[in-house]
Amino acid sequence: MARWSLILLLSCGAPPEELAGCRYPVAPAELIRVEPGAPCRDGARPPGQFVDAAELLGINVVHEMEVVDASGWYEVDVAGGAVADLDGDNALDLLFANAGGRLTAFTTGGRGPLRYVRREYDILDTRGLLVVDLDGDGARDVVATHSDSGVWLRGDGKGGLGSAAPLVPGLDDRLEAQVFLGACAGDLDGDGHVDVYIANHEVEPGFESERRGALPGFGPEFLVKGSCSGPSADLSDRLPKTRVEDKTFLVTLVDLDGDRDLDLYETNDQWSQKALGLDPDDDEKQGNRLFENTGAGFVDVSRVSGADVAVSAMGAAVGDYDNDGLVDLYITAMLPEANALLHNDGGLRFSDRTAALGADTLTAEHDVAWGAVFLDADADGWLDLFVAHGHNLDPVATANPDEQKSVLLLNRGGAAFEPGTAGLDGVRHARSPLVGDLDRDGFPDLVVTNAGSAPHVYLNGCDSRPWLSVRLFGGPGNTDGGGAQVVVRGGGIEQLRPILLGGDGVFGSSAPEASFGLPEGTTVVELEVRWPSGATQVFPGVPVRHLVSVKSPG
Repeated sequence: MARWSLILLLSCGAPPEELAGCRYPVAPAELIRVEPGAPCRDGARPPGQFVDAAELLGINVVHEMEVVDASGWYEVDVAGGAVADLDGDNALDLLFANAGGRLTAFTTGGRGPLRYVRREYDILDTRGLLVVDLDGDGARDVVATHSDSGVWLRGDGKGGLGSAAPLVPGLDDRLEAQVFLGACAGDLDGDGHVDVYIANHEVEPGFESERRGALPGFGPEFLVKGSCSGPSADLSDRLPKTRVEDKTFLVTLVDLDGDRDLDLYETNDQWSQKALGLDPDDDEKQGNRLFENTGAGFVDVSRVSGADVAVSAMGAAVGDYDNDGLVDLYITAMLPEANALLHNDGGLRFSDRTAALGADTLTAEHDVAWGAVFLDADADGWLDLFVAHGHNLDPVATANPDEQKSVLLLNRGGAAFEPGTAGLDGVRHARSPLVGDLDRDGFPDLVVTNAGSAPHVYLNGCDSRPWLSVRLFGGPGNTDGGGAQVVVRGGGIEQLRPILLGGDGVFGSSAPEASFGLPEGTTVVELEVRWPSGATQVFPGVPVRHLVSVKSPG
């Protein structure tokens, strides 16, 4: 194992006083550790060509949609999942929500990548999932949107999870019949702890939320403060207030303007004042919302930013598709609307490049899009786009009520997207796409959850081309370095990846790691890590085809 010289451009200073009681996670002794990736598996296709290995790997859980309670039975058209290292062995595990069954994981437990044992946990009726170290002890916990509330299960670092506890104390006494869906996390107030943000699509018709002044049928979002002992306070009253709460599917915390704090983006079902019966003369559609984090609070910049897409928005992909150093957004919808590729023009201004780059995947054969993720499938240094498709199981009037194929769009140098034929042939009611290097060969794999059936586990191809995979150790309070940005320079291009703790896809969370493909012939790269604390680390001469761990200098 070699060591590389470190250039520390900015110092983050001493850790905040309130972090003193948090246990520091197990981390490398060095600021950077470089280890070779696993060899390619026998018979692997080239990168960008996938094989569905779910059956071979024994990933046989079914996302049951029928829920039975005291009021009878109903269907929940949600299939959440997560990819993360739950058991602390540096191999990625799989976790699947289940509306009609038990929360289920497939953990590696020190057996190595792709060697899973099935585990079930004592919690029913889970929807969306977020895996995050909520109490800063180095062991990842699980946040689940669960029937009428949000809960968290403390992880023991070995794949075990404790009993479900309320994420927001007293929540069940204040709201009823909520439809919580997505969740994400990030340090919003700069105290070193991750906070959790929960999306709420609606509340029971006719119920009015006295907390936020929401009108009937709409549910407020919730923000929960993290601490060394887990969720410690309900900070929801600090969230931006609007006249009418949005029907939110997904919430994303990501630095969109490069100022090191986390901005907030919501994907929402469109609505209008007229449709709600509030104003018969106002039929203007309201859509997604973008809130700028000013350091002193949130400011609604939705309309002026151009990010206020007004469609039946569900999922979002988050990433820098054109390698210009700014994080872009891709929003899913359903016919007769179009998906939206929003290019970040800088200064929290966005322009719609969907038609110009051929990025819309909605057709008569693919009429409902759910989650979406960016990943460099073919390892050429440019982020490709995977969009999960599948008819809504409810009897709505869509053009194609059948199971649908999802779509991979290959990125052609940031100038265009083209459909790929990549072995992603599963035809299901796809919902949540999740990304992670499951076999540790350096090429990102895909997991896709499916409503009413088993998930797909698509293993990417593998060959000798260059790549780099980066994992962060952020220290107590934010052990995965959520909110940081990782930059790699090499092969004539510069690539940026935000470290997200949930907030892309739709009902789940991908591995909090950064994966980079590189142009042929690249042998070494410069690696830069921009921490949300303000610290920046630069490591020159890092060899490609390695798994890199970087520890915060604080």
